[in-house]
Amino acid sequence: MNPGMEESTQGEETKPEMEEAASRSAPESDARAEVPAGTGSSIDAEHRRMRWASRRGMLELDLILEPFVRDAYTELTSDDRERYRELMLSQDQELFAWFLKREVPEDPELALIVGKILSYTREQAPR
Repeated sequence: MNPGMEESTQGEETKPEMEEAASRSAPESDARAEVPAGTGSSIDAEHRRMRWASRRGMLELDLILEPFVRDAYTELTSDDRERYRELMLSQDQELFAWFLKREVPEDPELALIVGKILSYTREQAPR
């Protein structure tokens, strides 16, 4: 038998197996994506989204935001979590200026969450 034919036959056999495995796993992932509001799982999903949103690509911001969202986000009030979500819509340059205290956010709601993040960062700093 030609070695090239063997390879194509093997490829054909594995393709249906891969498709079958993918179809079996799809419903599970779809079920996890649709989490009813108001459940503990929705907080977990929100926390994961905010952890991802906190990865800004600027080391200075990552060193402030990632520990805060990892350790303190789930303990925030719903109002503070909403403020944090709004904060993640800000530009990196704005965040950088706010966290280095070069500027203060014009929006008082953002100023509140920036203050909480800065307080947390100070508390966590080695002494």
